[in-house]
Amino acid sequence: MAHSRTVIYVHCVWSTHRRKNLIPQKLLSELWRYFVEIGRNKRIPVLAAGGMPNHVHLAISLPATKAVAEVISIFKSNSSRWLKRRGVKGFEWQTGYGAFSFGMAQLDQVRRYIENQQEHHRQRTYEDEFLDMLRLAGVEFDPNEVFE
Repeated sequence: MAHSRTVIYVHCVWSTHRRKNLIPQKLLSELWRYFVEIGRNKRIPVLAAGGMPNHVHLAISLPATKAVAEVISIFKSNSSRWLKRRGVKGFEWQTGYGAFSFGMAQLDQVRRYIENQQEHHRQRTYEDEFLDMLRLAGVEFDPNEVFE
């Protein structure tokens, strides 16, 4: 085959350092647009971006030439620098992240989930959400060590 073609969808999730509300509410929608811009510049299609003042969700199409860790590092480093330039003092992302694959049939559902974070988090915390994501993906974990 002369040309390779891949479609790998990944739902990426990470929080601010110690899950503190470090992202000002007034910058949230601008930050989501900035993630799309980062993706465009780095050739990592962002299909949805959202979250809350203490965490981020991105649905991306993972390029065949990049590893998940590399892609998340690109988004974290660029967005962290962007937030600091906008006056968010002491901003940091957590060290880790979650990355969960999904199929084309789930794309609309994942988009809705990401775009409706405000509503979703009226009823549950980020910690509960992330632990549920791990459980649904079948990831073994010690609940006492996930958020260290």
